[in-house]
Amino acid sequence: WGFPEVWVDVPDAPSPNRPRGLRPGLTIHLLEDARYRVAVESHASPGWTAAEIHEALNEPAPSARTSAVLERVGGALGAREGTGPDDDPLLRSQRRAGFERGRLEGREQGRMEGREQGRMEGRAEGLNEGVRRVREEMLRQILRSRGIEVSDGFSAGPALAAASEADLIAAALACTDEADFLATLDRVGR
Repeated sequence: WGFPEVWVDVPDAPSPNRPRGLRPGLTIHLLEDARYRVAVESHASPGWTAAEIHEALNEPAPSARTSAVLERVGGALGAREGTGPDDDPLLRSQRRAGFERGRLEGREQGRMEGREQGRMEGRAEGLNEGVRRVREEMLRQILRSRGIEVSDGFSAGPALAAASEADLIAAALACTDEADFLATLDRVGR
């Protein structure tokens, strides 16, 4: 029939009809001058050796090694023919689908990470707000215990967060009234 290349594979799995003495393996036969000669590697699939083809044909599922070999052989075929994966409609659509799936997965992962970051920032803000309230209540009690009137709207504001607890207590113990406390605290903050 004149096939330019013929592969003859003897599977690894034993068979009752396999003639004795026939060893598992693959033989590549290339047609040259109306005769076949044995070759180590395929001409139809450049760079794919008989041993690699036999391994691929006898695997229950393609291994990572076989996939890497097929990628190499596909690249050699593409170079020889001047084509690439995007020239095949199926591979092109699979690549697009994979890209779109990856983009959607990336977007969802970004949303999840953003939510988690927002939660962490919210917890930190809540913690900071809790600390601010505790500090303000501590200062109210110190000032009241010294007989200093504290207004309902008392707030040390940004200076409260910037000052150390030692500075807050020192200002509360040294001031003469609420306004003096806030002014002292403002000087410490600078």
